[in-house]
Amino acid sequence: TGAVNYEYWGSITEISDQNGYFNRFFVSASKHFDFGIGDIGVHAGYQYSLRKDRPLKGPCGGINWKPKWVQNDWIRLNLIAEYDSRTFNAGLVTSIYKDHFDILAVWQNLEWFSIGVRYKLVLH
Repeated sequence: TGAVNYEYWGSITEISDQNGYFNRFFVSASKHFDFGIGDIGVHAGYQYSLRKDRPLKGPCGGINWKPKWVQNDWIRLNLIAEYDSRTFNAGLVTSIYKDHFDILAVWQNLEWFSIGVRYKLVLH
């Protein structure tokens, strides 16, 4: 079948027939800079995947910007652009109401648009 076998905690898994967990490895580095317009993060890495049906192998990286004037207790904005070794993606995350709700918008491969909402329950 051409499937790759590997051993994980003593069990053999065929990568091409499984859900994709435990088969991608990466190393990355990030650096954040505080400019007058806000925090800018630069990220670079390399990833290697054992999957044959969705090979993400090679360099990856991204940049994110948190505009200074949209960072307070009620709303926060984070703009993101990335390359995942295969496609270019862009998006934003807006945190609202004291960082409890996130609205996420993603433009995948600069072709497909998706949006989501997340609630963060903080346990103290």
